Amino acid sequence: LLWLRSAMAQWLPAPGETHRIWKLLTMHHPPRTPRGCACRVFGKCIGGHGDEHALDQQLQQALEGLEPPDMVFAGHNHCYGRSHPLDLKGNPVKEGQGGVRYFVTGGGGAPLYGIEGGDPRLAKAESIYHFVYMRLTASAAFYWTIDANGRVRDSGCFEKGSNVDLPLAPDFRYDDALPPRCAVDASQPAV
Repeated sequence: LLWLRSAMAQWLPAPGETHRIWKLLTMHHPPRTPRGCACRVFGKCIGGHGDEHALDQQLQQALEGLEPPDMVFAGHNHCYGRSHPLDLKGNPVKEGQGGVRYFVTGGGGAPLYGIEGGDPRLAKAESIYHFVYMRLTASAAFYWTIDANGRVRDSGCFEKGSNVDLPLAPDFRYDDALPPRCAVDASQPAV
């Protein structure tokens, strides 16, 4: 993954710009994911997918000493999952900066996997057909997960560099005008 490390080292703001750019990493296989279960036989989960440990180790090596991406988007697992901000070892980060949010968006049409147990790394995990709609400003990310019937199943926002996720008001739609920031203060969403 030397090419990834080289590319990420060049992710710098353009001359004269004071804000940091958003760094999104997309891939097919998710390094961190809800544990999927394709079916059960005698109570045991058969099929589905879990974390990709070898991929995760490769990413850790490639990102060592670099500012990590803000978000990682992957598919492969036939479900939806959104992590809390995680450090490079996969532990939830509640304060400070540097957490990476992982979105698994694999509910595009193939048979869905069931979700196995509670995973403390995950903020949300569902077995639904869906897509994720994302809108970014210079300082805030807004996301909506919309199911096959057009209902919003997960939504929120966060400030660039912050490890705090804030909910969006139920009446704030993905096509409404965005405020410049996600939060009025550290605890109140702007919308």
